[in-house]
Parts: sequence; C-alpha cells; structure tokens
Amino acid sequence: MRFIFTFLLFITVVSCAPSKSAAPVTSKAADNVKDSDSDNGVKPVEDFSYAPYLGYEDITDPLKIGEMCTKTLEDGARLRAEILGVEKPSVDTTLQKINTLDMLIDGIVGRSSLMANVHPDKDVRDAYDKCESRVMDFVTAISLDRDIYDAIKEVPRDNLDEKTLRSLDDLIRDYRRSGVDKEPAVRERIAEIRHQMVDASQEFEKGIREDTRYIEVDPKMLKGLPEDFIAAHEKNVDGKIKISTDYPDFFPVETYAENAKVREDLYKAFLSRGWPDNDVRLKNLLKLRNEFAHIMGFKNWADFSAEPEMAKNSDNIQSFIGRIAEIAKPRMEEDLALVLKWKKKDIKNAKRVEVWDRFYYVNKIKDKLYGVNEEDLRKYFNYNDVMKGILSLNELFFGVKFKLVEDAPVWDKSVLAYDVYDGKNVLGRFYLDMHPRDGKFKHAAMFHLISGVKDKQLPMGALVCNMPAPDKDGKAIMEHNDVVTVLHEFEHLMHHIIGGSQRWVNITGITCESEFVEAPSQLLEEWGYDAEVLGTFAKNVEDGTVIPKELVEKMKKAKEFGKGMHVMRQLFYGEISLKFHMLSKDELDTVNLLDVTKEIQEQYSPYPYVKDTYVYASFGHLNGYGSEYYSYMWSLKLAKDLFTRFTKEGMLNPKTWADYKAKIISQGGSVDAEKMVEDFLGRKTDFNAFKEYLTN
Repeated sequence: MRFIFTFLLFITVVSCAPSKSAAPVTSKAADNVKDSDSDNGVKPVEDFSYAPYLGYEDITDPLKIGEMCTKTLEDGARLRAEILGVEKPSVDTTLQKINTLDMLIDGIVGRSSLMANVHPDKDVRDAYDKCESRVMDFVTAISLDRDIYDAIKEVPRDNLDEKTLRSLDDLIRDYRRSGVDKEPAVRERIAEIRHQMVDASQEFEKGIREDTRYIEVDPKMLKGLPEDFIAAHEKNVDGKIKISTDYPDFFPVETYAENAKVREDLYKAFLSRGWPDNDVRLKNLLKLRNEFAHIMGFKNWADFSAEPEMAKNSDNIQSFIGRIAEIAKPRMEEDLALVLKWKKKDIKNAKRVEVWDRFYYVNKIKDKLYGVNEEDLRKYFNYNDVMKGILSLNELFFGVKFKLVEDAPVWDKSVLAYDVYDGKNVLGRFYLDMHPRDGKFKHAAMFHLISGVKDKQLPMGALVCNMPAPDKDGKAIMEHNDVVTVLHEFEHLMHHIIGGSQRWVNITGITCESEFVEAPSQLLEEWGYDAEVLGTFAKNVEDGTVIPKELVEKMKKAKEFGKGMHVMRQLFYGEISLKFHMLSKDELDTVNLLDVTKEIQEQYSPYPYVKDTYVYASFGHLNGYGSEYYSYMWSLKLAKDLFTRFTKEGMLNPKTWADYKAKIISQGGSVDAEKMVEDFLGRKTDFNAFKEYLTN
C-alpha cells in the first residue's frame, strides 16, 4: 500500500518529512547494512536539496507548526502572484512557476500527512492535521483559479518535448476535473465540499488510527502460540494478558491459537475498530464525493475517479471484478471445502468456515499437506536479519547503495534514515518507522514525503509498518507474511525514489495510473518465495542455519493453497469500495452501510458476516483509495505478466533488472502504464499469466 491523499489538482501521493523529537538511533540491522563505497568523489548530502524538509527539523511545538504553515501559505500566495504576473505564458515562466508551487504544496502536505499518522505526541499530530486542512483549502483555491487555468492553456504547445507535453496535458485535465471552468457560484460550492472532504477524511483516518482494541486472555487459553509471543506480554493482577488488535498481536493469535473462542473474540474486536463514529464519518464523506461528482457531470464518484485511469469508468471496473470472480469462485469453493473438512476434525458439527478460521486452518493444512509449519518457518525470520537482507537485495536489484544517516532528525527513537546512492550521486532519502506505538498508523504503507524533481529537489519517503520490535538481545521473530509485506512496501519506496527524477512534479515518482501503482510491489512479493533470495538472509535464530531450499520449494507450493479464498476476499473489498461510491444521493440519505456490506459479503466473501462487526469502519482504503481498491487486482494482473520475463530469464538476472529499472521504475508517471509494460515485455500485456495464476 502507498499512502494516498488525492487532491483534485495536484495528483500526488503525499506524506511528510519528519520533525526532530528524539535523537537518532541505530539497530543491529542498521549496523549490518553495507554502506556505499566512501571515496572522495561522493558529494555530501548537504550539497543536495531536500526542500522543503531542510529548516523544518526542529518544529514540534504545535504553535510553531501553525507558524510554519502560515509562512508556507504566504509563500504560495506570492508564487500565485508571480504566475499571474507573467506577461506571456511559456514553459520557462508559467509552467516552471506552477511546478515550484506544486513542489511547495507537495512538501507541506506530505510532511503534515506523515506526522499526523506517526508522531508520538497527539498534540503534534493534531497540529499537523490542522495544517493539512489549511493547505488543502489553499490547494482548492488555486485549482479553482480561472486566471491560472487560462494562463496554463495559453502556454504554446509547439516544439514541446514529449514529457513536458504530457505534464501540460495532465495539468489542464486536472484543472478541468477540479471544476475550474464552472460558474462562480458553483466553484464556491466546490470549495466548500472539498474543505469538508478533507475534514471528513482526516476524522475517518483518526478514527482507525486511535482505536486500538483489546481482549484479556488467560495464558492457558493461548495454546499453540509461540513461547516468545506469550513471554512478551506481561500478566495483569488477575494473571491475564492483554492482546491488542494491532498487527504484531493480531496475526500470530489468528494463525496459531488453538482456542477458537480466543481467535473469534480478537477478530470481532478487530472488525469493530472505528465504529460507531466512522459509520457517520464515512457516510458523510460518501455524500460529499457524490455531490462533487454530480457537479462535474458524472453519475457517481466511481465514474469520476476512473476517468483518468486505465479503467475509464465504473462499468469496466465492475466487468473486471466479475471476470475475476467467475474464474476464482470455483477455486474458493474447493478451498473452503477442504478447510471445513479440517475444521470438523476439531468441531464435529461445524457447518461453515468462519473468518477467524482462515489463518489457523490454512496454516494447519500447509503444515500437513505441504510440510510447511508457520511456527517452525518463522524461526528463520529475525527482524534485524530480514531488514538487512531486504536492504541488500534492493541494492543488488537496482544497482544502488544505501547509507545510514547517523545524524538525521527523526520523530521517534526507533526510526532510521538512509540516503540512496546511484554511483556517486544521491538519488533520495528514506525513513524506516517499523514498530507499533500508541496513536500510530495501524497498517503498512509507504508514505510519500517529497517528490523528486530533476535538478531541483530529491525525493523522500517513509516506510511505516507495525513489525515486532527487537528485544535487548536483538531478537524479534517475524511471520513470513510480514517479510512479504516489507518486500512489497519497500518496492514503493524504490519506485518513488528511483522514479523521482522527472522535471515536472505531476509526472514524477509514483504518479502513474492507480491500476499500475501496486504492480511493481506485487511483483517483488515473488522474491519472498525464492530459495536463492531467502538464502541471503533467512537464518534460523537458534542455530544460524540458512533456510533449506527444500523448505522454500514447499513454501512455494503451499502458498497456492487458499488462493481462491484470498482473491475472492480481495474482490469483496473491491466491490465494497466500488458500490459504496456508486450509491445515489437518495440512497446515501437512507442507506445502512452495514446492510450493503452484508449483501456484498454474501456475493463475494468466502466468509459469512460476523454479528456486531463493521468492517467498513476500519477499512482505511475507503479514504485513500476511494472507489479504486479494485486496482490491487488489476495491478496483480499486470505484475503476473511482468513476472513472466523474470521466470524466463532468471530471478536475479542483471540484464532483466537493468531493463526493469530503466523501462518501468525510472519512468515515474511520465509514460502510460500499458506502454511501460509493453516496452519491458516486448509485447502487449495480456490476461494469460493472471488466468494461469488463478486456475493452477
């Protein structure tokens, strides 16, 4: 997942640069990461611009955050005046000044978004939320400024290079999609709607972020859980331990706990996060999006959102979901039948598979049928070793080097910063914020801090996860799925940084079509099942032995089990995302979102509805992705096609990786996704590899 805040003019993925609230620290993982060759020709980072990050390091006082925000808005107002003061619009005047304005907004919204989601101090998080809201009001005003729009349209198109023409066309399109050509009274209403949308989005996210739920369990009821997991939880005065809905607790319990009641209780708590407040907030957000879409001449938000993407409209999205469901549903039924058969060994009168059965019985089946025991497998994935391995692999894949920045300001003592070098040149910087804490973003995502702009500023991003933190001995055992997650999210970082060298903000980094954004990350997941790759870092935490190749081969076979259930569950989420955003105004006035969810669940989900749960209230993608959650499956279809070249030429083939870097990752959003895939594969993309994946 990449964390998105899509504003209608500046189509960018945003987060923010960190503030200095704690001294930077290193871990064993950081100590072990190979640095780039430190010869005298390497330019120091200070010679490069991480604007607007530089100069903001010490701002953690809520009052000073407000002052910084005010100064940014004043700078933006001056830039607007300069844009309108150009006598004869041109690329070197009008477009360059708009690009500078885009850079300013990109940086402040990016900084605000990240800090609102990760900073340990609630007052700081709230202050950045307020700043983001103020800046988004300014963005709205700029996007509805008819004078700026007219100036952009007057830029001569003759002799423009291909990428500048693409940027210009996208800019004109996005202004049009903001409503700039509407009558003044309509633009005024649009401004009101967009302000309310920002507030509703922030409140929805906060409702998820700040709602960690717990169950209390007698340790005797945790049979099946690894000893290190139980030992990491202190007992209360009643002798019970507290299990949270945060990922480091949730997934181990759901995977290993033999007691079905424990799994059920935790899953119910997990599916109730954000409710009831987020029910109201989401419905309000859906109404605002629907009204905006109608103003823009679209039937609903789903159609409006799809227009600039690969899908083009909601009918094509629905057709895509239906096509996948038709192929995957028989596989799902086979999976469920086998899981139920195993469940009946424990509960003889079991009638159906529940959602809290899925991880537990899939794990048992993989163990018995494929010889893959997740508890034994996890011994090979110590957090520090995994991170060292993933960093080293990406250095190899992309021909870059990562250097730990010892004195980088960070927002929490656990956060690490790295600069990315391509030879002697610095490409950008990334931050690793990998462990859970109160008030922090609950999922796993790459937050975009700053967009890279050629010869102007370097890209920055932050990988935000909730992985187990190493103990005093440097030990923290990860699930294999966690390893795959980090591979996935790290690829977003590489895409953002390596692709962040375009001249124009609106086509740099991860600004490609939404249906393609996840494809590179889903492609990298494949390397989590490769013996040669895992052999570089997967070592038994007890005796240091490398993961056996035979075990990895079993893992590859075992991962195919449950595929039908997984794909259909993803389609369930995609359908919620789509259908919620296709509801009419009248429907939204009276709709019960839970009833809609139940209907969709019955049609698509492998698992029945769980009474008194509200999955949509904690489904954060409904905010960031809107109606576009289907894009995960669309991206997977493209990823499976891209992977065919690696399977043919070699998983670590340097020539293949060089082509992938040049033709896909380095392009950012400057080339159509289908064209990038075609250039890399040497043919047009097709459905064959995806269909084979679904049916074999």
